[in-house]
Amino acid sequence: EEEVMEEVGAGAVRRPVQGTVASVQTALPQLWEKPVVRNAALAAATLLVGTLLWSVFQVVKKATSKRGKRKRVVGKNMLAVEAINAYLPDRRAEFAGAVGGIRRATGFSQELLFRKYLRYLLDQRLFDGDAVADVVALKTGCRLTDEQVVAMMEESAKRTFERTGILMRKPGGMTAAGLQKKATGRALFAKLMYLADQDALLPGELGGPLQTKMMEIFGATEEDFRELRIASLEAEDIDRLEALMGRGEAGGVDDDTDDDEDEADGEGSKELPEDDPPKEK
Repeated sequence: EEEVMEEVGAGAVRRPVQGTVASVQTALPQLWEKPVVRNAALAAATLLVGTLLWSVFQVVKKATSKRGKRKRVVGKNMLAVEAINAYLPDRRAEFAGAVGGIRRATGFSQELLFRKYLRYLLDQRLFDGDAVADVVALKTGCRLTDEQVVAMMEESAKRTFERTGILMRKPGGMTAAGLQKKATGRALFAKLMYLADQDALLPGELGGPLQTKMMEIFGATEEDFRELRIASLEAEDIDRLEALMGRGEAGGVDDDTDDDEDEADGEGSKELPEDDPPKEK
């Protein structure tokens, strides 16, 4: 008797459900024939599709916008610099063997890895003996020729000039920000000139002409060169450079970074822009 009752109960449940489905199937065509219902349904569908298309458009627009491209470029720059920082200076001897992996991870060529890290090193790292040794290790690890290094250092000088302008010994009537920009330009000029004078990085027959070319780029005079020339990387010279960079005591990090360099260069990943390196921790 219990089994019979269960079957009867199940059948009683199925019949109302089936009846409801049948009623809906019968009512829908009748409702659709009514213009008001049909127009409302079409309007709702149009609104839904339009909202979806607008959302897709906004996502694509954001991804392909200048800001979106720059965000991707900056992310790749950070990846490259952090990867190199894992080896320089503490694991310098292992760096050459890691270059291939860094290239695959970022899509950057050896030349662009060098240029990117050189920019970061000049802007953000303490310019001491380790920094100079790391530039040499960067050249060796990336298997660059002397001529390639000359070309990229000249390019770095041009980019720096575009950011800071011509060297001025006695700038007058400028804002505090303008004065700091000029001071930063003088410090970066001094660092580049010092690197060009290092036999471990470039032979004298190439370093000397490069110094002359960079003086032309910056509009520097012989007096500027003598005043800013780094004789040696003693603590006194390092502190002077850090002060010019606006970091006060040696080892500080400037919060003001330039971020408007060739973003298009980073698209495609084979050519890398030189913008917004992450700051040294």
